Amino acid sequence: MPPSWDKLKSAAEEANSWLDQIYLIECRPQTTLQQIEAQISAVRSLANTDDMVIVVDDCQRLGDRDQSLSIRFPIVVEQLQQAAANLRAPLLAIWPDLADSDETEPQVWSEKVASADVILVMEHDRERTKKLIEPNQAITLHIVKNRRGEKGKLAFDFLPPFSKFAELEPT
Repeated sequence: MPPSWDKLKSAAEEANSWLDQIYLIECRPQTTLQQIEAQISAVRSLANTDDMVIVVDDCQRLGDRDQSLSIRFPIVVEQLQQAAANLRAPLLAIWPDLADSDETEPQVWSEKVASADVILVMEHDRERTKKLIEPNQAITLHIVKNRRGEKGKLAFDFLPPFSKFAELEPT
């Protein structure tokens, strides 16, 4: 067997303990937060567990679509915080950077919504990526707390063939 197949089998064996605990729920453009909460409750009932971490992707689809993103963003964040409280579970909201600029500073996100507990901003490190073998990518994860600025930064190499992030040692 080729070495890549062995690596795939090994990764599947490592993930076996938690892979059955992942439930994907599609969020269509017209999906509401109430529908998401109902789906999460149904999954909890089906899985017979309250222990979960919730990830909502494409949060820019939530809220009143007649409002601009800048107006909708703080409202959706508050609604997601309420949902996390209602569900008594940690909730990670994924909101892509929809700005036209490649130079958005991580702190800009924390200034958009003062009520968010913590904001994680994933940024491509283009200079470090140039030093990696394709298709690998250099990523920096910025941890920003409210309006108090950046609290930390972690560097990763993203390995697309394995969908794996490898954390770099601090320098």
